[in-house]
Amino acid sequence: GDAPLEIYFLETYHIYADAILLKKGNIEILIDGGWHYDGQMNQAFIEEKVSDGRLDMVIATHGHADHYEAIPTLVENIDAISTFLDYGLAGGESGGYKTLVRNRIASDNAYYYGAYDSVHGLNDASKRYYFTNEFYVDVLNTGAYGKDASASSGNEQSLALLFTYKDFT
Repeated sequence: GDAPLEIYFLETYHIYADAILLKKGNIEILIDGGWHYDGQMNQAFIEEKVSDGRLDMVIATHGHADHYEAIPTLVENIDAISTFLDYGLAGGESGGYKTLVRNRIASDNAYYYGAYDSVHGLNDASKRYYFTNEFYVDVLNTGAYGKDASASSGNEQSLALLFTYKDFT
């Protein structure tokens, strides 16, 4: 049958952090992850929900640690990631988000798209990314995305996204 669209807001230790998982059958999308320790707390949940071992998309909304820092821990035991969508890549700390993206592009043949490129149609990026023909995400053009992390890491440059499943947005 037709699997429902499931939306999980993952618990985080502090009031300032975000971690969301969207699941539709074997399609899973992780939006942010919270702080590093939020990743440790939620890792088993993500692994349970990603039952096929592949995350279809990992999204980092902006370059503050309370949004991207846990992502490497959350996906540590996930076999493969198909696509990364973010604001232009986080800082290059060892073992961090940027390293994860680089490594997964190499090992999983993952795709990487930044918000600026998405709204401007650069580097094979697009305003719309399809998971199925009835389930997709649009990157909305806020006019605030920078060309790279140094220009787009703050709250005001966060990704603005619109998910659509059939007639539900």
